[in-house]
Amino acid sequence: MSDSPKSGFKVIIAGGSVSGLTLANALERAGIDFVLLEKRDIATDVGQSLFVLPCTSLVHEQLGVGKATREVGFPILLREHWDGTGSLFCSSDELLQLYQRAKRPALFVDRHTFFTSLYDGLEDKSEARIRTREGVASFTESDHGVTVITDKGNVIEGSILVGADGVHSGVRTHMAELLQDKNPSASKALARGFKARYYVLAGTSYNHFPGNPEVAFLADGKGSNVYDEKEQVGGLTVAGVPGKVFWFIYVPMETPSEYPCRKFTQTDIDAVMTKYGHLRATGNCTFKDMFANLDKCVMVPMEEGIIKTSWNSGGRTVLVGDSVHKATSNLGMGGNLCVDDICGLVNGLVPLLERNPSPSTKELVQVFDQYEKQARPRAHFVRISSSIFADFECMSGWWTKMMKRVFPWIPASVKMRVFSWFDGSAPKLNFLPVKTGEDVAKYRD
Repeated sequence: MSDSPKSGFKVIIAGGSVSGLTLANALERAGIDFVLLEKRDIATDVGQSLFVLPCTSLVHEQLGVGKATREVGFPILLREHWDGTGSLFCSSDELLQLYQRAKRPALFVDRHTFFTSLYDGLEDKSEARIRTREGVASFTESDHGVTVITDKGNVIEGSILVGADGVHSGVRTHMAELLQDKNPSASKALARGFKARYYVLAGTSYNHFPGNPEVAFLADGKGSNVYDEKEQVGGLTVAGVPGKVFWFIYVPMETPSEYPCRKFTQTDIDAVMTKYGHLRATGNCTFKDMFANLDKCVMVPMEEGIIKTSWNSGGRTVLVGDSVHKATSNLGMGGNLCVDDICGLVNGLVPLLERNPSPSTKELVQVFDQYEKQARPRAHFVRISSSIFADFECMSGWWTKMMKRVFPWIPASVKMRVFSWFDGSAPKLNFLPVKTGEDVAKYRD
């Protein structure tokens, strides 16, 4: 497609996280006009991190973005598995094997760096394209486009609206309201499509003991999983960037929570650390040790589910990413799945606009439906596999004790298949070339 925006066709993107920023970059490369609305600032730094699989790095290479992520991220090569007594019961290199197969490593980086890399990849960051601290308040559709009213009272006209605004999607909520009388069951599915069985305290700490910078909590490029049978909680620590570690404590809820789930406060965080801070996180430190050298942390519910009804309005609005599918974060696949969605959607839009720069609503709905058809099986795989691993990590269920005994005997090549199937079958952007061989972007040693 041409470098200039296609005349008359404009995409309104709600949300500036993984899905929204990836979509903005893809549309800009395809020469499709867009405006992105983000209720907060872009790339806010709240201490959360992101697991980046090779398939996502490949798409970043196609887009010409991700340099900062590659420069800062250590390839994650080795995983250690510890029980609640501090005994190492398994060590595996499935992520090294994935690196060898995919020619790109798995990375674990802070979300701020990841989002900044995507944002910096945009050539046009003017207010005509990127509008921060402004979200979608409501929208109406017609046969020829969509009209968005923002929470600042501004009116924006576009050809389609893409709800990339996360698990608490305002676009999805408004879709549910519009369907309340016409299709009550679909409305309910949109409004209450998720539940949560676990919550997670996610932190970023400086990778050394307080007052002793020579002794690291964990070696660079290594991950440490904890399975505490007595407390029935799980943990993960990863040294993915220089000087810092990302760590997580996974805790089962007393009773599963329907969406919307409660928000957690500093008091809740302190209570978790009081109760579980003594647990071993790596071979030589506890979670309390890392909390004592904290940079940032946040505690959130881990919603699970896939919206069962259609992911589009039947008109000119479509949902992507966390607004339609959520999984526990134990396997770290959720952000990569969001990138999948964008590839599927854009791969349908680009050839459609090449054939017809002013497509009908019917043609657009066909693109939306095809994207959903391709995305649902992958979302289902991620939700199920992440749920199983969450149960295993927290030792929830009789089978987890048996699995813990068997786990060390499972070859790393078999463990790798959970990641390699998802990674190897991931969509890419069909309208952009794929780098191979010497052209593959360079990563840290």
